[in-house]
Amino acid sequence: MSIDTDNIAGNTVAQLRAFLATHEVDLPPSRSRKAVYVALVEQHLAGTASTAAPTTITTMTTSSTDSTSSTDSTSSSSTNTIISTDSTTTAAASSMSDFAAAHASSRSFVMATAALLSVVVGVASWLLMAPAGDVDMPVEMRRMLGTTLAASAMAYALAWTLIPKLAPSLRDNGLFGIDINKFDAAGTPRTQWGSRTKVPESLGLVCGVIYLATVVVFRFGEPAVRNALADAGTDRAIDLGEYNAALHSICFMLLLGFADDVLELRWRYKLVLPTVATLPLLAAYSGGTSVVVPNMLRPWLGPFFDLGLFYIGYMGCVAIFCTNAINIYAGINGLEAGQSFVIALAVVVHNLVEMLAPSASSEPDLHQFSLSLMLPFVGVTLALLHYNWYPSSVFVGDTFTYFAGMSFAVVAILGHFSKTLMLFFLPQILNFVLSLYQILIGPMLFKVKCPRHRLARYDPDTGLLHAVPAHHNLLNLYLYFAGPLPESTLNLHLMALQAVSCLFAFVIRYYVSTFFYDA
Repeated sequence: MSIDTDNIAGNTVAQLRAFLATHEVDLPPSRSRKAVYVALVEQHLAGTASTAAPTTITTMTTSSTDSTSSTDSTSSSSTNTIISTDSTTTAAASSMSDFAAAHASSRSFVMATAALLSVVVGVASWLLMAPAGDVDMPVEMRRMLGTTLAASAMAYALAWTLIPKLAPSLRDNGLFGIDINKFDAAGTPRTQWGSRTKVPESLGLVCGVIYLATVVVFRFGEPAVRNALADAGTDRAIDLGEYNAALHSICFMLLLGFADDVLELRWRYKLVLPTVATLPLLAAYSGGTSVVVPNMLRPWLGPFFDLGLFYIGYMGCVAIFCTNAINIYAGINGLEAGQSFVIALAVVVHNLVEMLAPSASSEPDLHQFSLSLMLPFVGVTLALLHYNWYPSSVFVGDTFTYFAGMSFAVVAILGHFSKTLMLFFLPQILNFVLSLYQILIGPMLFKVKCPRHRLARYDPDTGLLHAVPAHHNLLNLYLYFAGPLPESTLNLHLMALQAVSCLFAFVIRYYVSTFFYDA
């Protein structure tokens, strides 16, 4: 069977399967995605010059989120795997014991998480049961915060339990990725989980469903929340219609992200998906469309300037940017979930500051609403981060990156702090600027082909990642200045960079901004 070797991805799945069968290459499951077949053909063609171990096939594929498979030419990561023909190895890979083995050395992570959970449950119990005079906080706000903390702890526990139980089902049904940087030049696995090859993908779906169920059950079942969201003759900016629209947008984006994982949509469609998912929120939005004018411009524009429909368009752009910014800032184990976790913590801190020490311009009710959505997100993301930590037992998929981005956009838009959120997104903005020409402007305007693999170069002899100057993204830029690093260390550095950026954002928000706006 002949195929077009100059454009392997342009062949059909049937042609690729026939080609592999003709050359006696072990075929993946029939429901595997096209990217897997493309990778196997590429490896077979490349292997004519150098062959791997007789029972092993090493493949290279790409992913737009973490180290998972994707045919998108604008993908931000590439992945490797070792597919073994040993049936006993395959059987062992299907067991849940893989997840325990993969994280046997992460006991410190588990202990730290358990300690954090204990603190969260204790604070929630105190807020819910302490006499009114013992807490310098409105009763309604205190009950909201206590209930939300309890809900977040439950969401974390559910995600922690269900992810390893459901991951094998996703993998067995063709939703799996192929990991990278876990073997040496001879094809020997370097990881704790041995020769397990198929890493379950799209586990963001599990977290998203748990998140939505938790928010709905605990939010609408709590009288304090219903009162906080009531719009009966009050001046509250958030009503039940907007609240429901927010959940609809998050749910819509979660499903569209899962569709992207399954169908491997092209980049042009990924720009449209967040716009469609934002429609319920934009249609139900009843807040103001004015922005605060900096002090130096007030003599001409006044203290507020009404943007009208342009503000609605701006909100749609925020949603598009948030979802895609997290999606393209990826490529190593734990980066997507890690950056989302750090940003979510920054949003939680910002909301608490605005609630407990409000300024003249603060809107505590709006930040209370934002907090009620962010704390459960922190819970499910922390659980996912444990399994996605290096070496990954699961991949988050586009499902999680879209879900996370839309969650941030919703709370920022309805909480009226979208500018502050953009400050938290400084690394993502830098990565977007670095990637803009390579993934968007070049291919669209100048027909410049985007590199299929935009990851760093892995040296199997040293186990280090090296910068590739031709791949324009923050990951490679960081390696260019910091020098070669192991994958796990690189992820820690990038998470630290995210945390420092968030701290810098607080300095701008609460100190630098006072020179331009009234306190």
